[in-house]
Amino acid sequence: MSKRIVILGAGESGVGTALLCKQQGYDVFVSDGGKLKAHYQKELLDNQIEFEYDGHTPAKILNADEVMKSPGISHAAEIVKQITKQGIPIISEIELAYRHKGESKIIGITGSNGKTTTTSLIYAICRKEGSIALLWEISVILLRVKLHWILNLFMLLRSVVFNWMISFHSDRMLPY
Repeated sequence: MSKRIVILGAGESGVGTALLCKQQGYDVFVSDGGKLKAHYQKELLDNQIEFEYDGHTPAKILNADEVMKSPGISHAAEIVKQITKQGIPIISEIELAYRHKGESKIIGITGSNGKTTTTSLIYAICRKEGSIALLWEISVILLRVKLHWILNLFMLLRSVVFNWMISFHSDRMLPY
């Protein structure tokens, strides 16, 4: 039996997460409390991923082994409170992507100022080496790039919200 993952939020990162999870053999269900753009609906349908929008159905969510919560959903949302009360682990899309990064290296760049400049400099150095693909938004792009994996991939994080992460860590952290 495959692990059931529920994805809360069906925007770019939610759909990207659903595609990765489907590829990895998970039983996937996507739930969005608001409207769902037609192209996301089509992508989910084309990949035979079950989904709902305009509300959350607790019976379809609270049977998850794990929930990936998109960053735009408040931890104070009623469905998140119900998931927490049930003791179902909640993770971020970055945590999930990290679990499937393979041999890739992560360079984390944090701080209030200078992240873009530092990221650009590291990118230029690594690009000269011929072994980098720049991913500005790990939460969106990594999940999609993973479907067409790039060898010797380095992920550069400009800034990250570290909520809902369990095992994620960067191979190099550059505080600025």
